[in-house]
Amino acid sequence: MNCKEVENKLIFYIEDELSLEFRETISAHLKTCSSCNALYEKIKADIDFLHTDKIEQINPGFYQKLEQKIKKSEKEQIKNTVKQVYFQALAYAAAIILAVFIGVALGKEYQVNEEYVVDENENLSEFQLFAESYSTDMSSEDIYEVIITDNE
Repeated sequence: MNCKEVENKLIFYIEDELSLEFRETISAHLKTCSSCNALYEKIKADIDFLHTDKIEQINPGFYQKLEQKIKKSEKEQIKNTVKQVYFQALAYAAAIILAVFIGVALGKEYQVNEEYVVDENENLSEFQLFAESYSTDMSSEDIYEVIITDNE
């Protein structure tokens, strides 16, 4: 048996899951091959450590402390989220109030210049005046007088 075959079956050899024929063949190989024997010793020591070093007793206070820390962390996270939402709403409200005050201040400075106000009937054509007579309370004689005076 070569080293690669022994390495592949070594774990089964340690766990005593091989037939007697394979066990004897691997035993003979381990006596003659120092590298396979070193690997066998290392794997056997690791498996023995895992079997013997099991935690037999669980600390009951550990889970209570862990649960308390988780609850405390959740409460702090909720508090931080509430604070963040509160300050965000406060910032939005302050921005809106500031915008209103700026709008009022700018609106006070705005004055209508009467020089640039245009009379709505000033630049209307005859057709537009005729059409306007149907939508206003002006009589047709008044419209006719406006047209005549414009033409003179």
